[in-house]
Amino acid sequence: MSKSTKPAGSSDRDEPGAPDPDHQPNAAHFAALEACLADASGPHGVTLADWIGVASADWHAVTLDAAHWFALGHVRPDQAALLLCGLDPHDDGSIADAQRISTSDTTPQDFKKVLAAFEDAQSAAPAARRTLREWIDIAKQKELRYHRWVDEYLAAVAVPAVPAAPAAALKPVPRQAAQEAAILAELRRLNIDPMALPTPPKGKTCPVKADTRAACLALGQTSRVFEKAWQRLRDSGDIRNA
Repeated sequence: MSKSTKPAGSSDRDEPGAPDPDHQPNAAHFAALEACLADASGPHGVTLADWIGVASADWHAVTLDAAHWFALGHVRPDQAALLLCGLDPHDDGSIADAQRISTSDTTPQDFKKVLAAFEDAQSAAPAARRTLREWIDIAKQKELRYHRWVDEYLAAVAVPAVPAAPAAALKPVPRQAAQEAAILAELRRLNIDPMALPTPPKGKTCPVKADTRAACLALGQTSRVFEKAWQRLRDSGDIRNA
């Protein structure tokens, strides 16, 4: 695997792991994207790519609490390594998940390399207090592979041409609601009625749930977060067996 200063997957190929409008729980995104599709130049000169970036930024602001981490004056090496691999340090079990689960852009080996490099940099300057942006710079200098969300988020929050009214409408939804929305969106993508899930054979794992879990893990959810979100949807009656 060749090293690159770009996040893995940021080539000319399609990017199936990137957040898309179907996974955005905020209805404002759909209206904005439809407006851009109607006019290739987008409203007020904002391109469709700009709007997709804003949607991605809002998604990661919810699922990874991105604004919080970028605002901190000090981020630990392990926290930075998790974030660069698309995982939320606030979630229980994130380290264990990073060591065994691949995302759309990174593998457990990528996480181990990033973590080792960051811990080495911290050991060389124990008193250093680094921001997340500084950790990102180190990753680029060392040509480490990291998740594309980092560059997408930084590019999106820097877009100056987004008109005031739609931008104001892009308010982050509660994190749990976003996690549940991701599950429902994936079920729809699989052409599965959330109110009529196929009943698995006794003692067997539901294939639909397994496929949905894999898609949500690729978006950055952990197994623990997915299971809790799935159970909340069960409890609320938003998903049920046929």
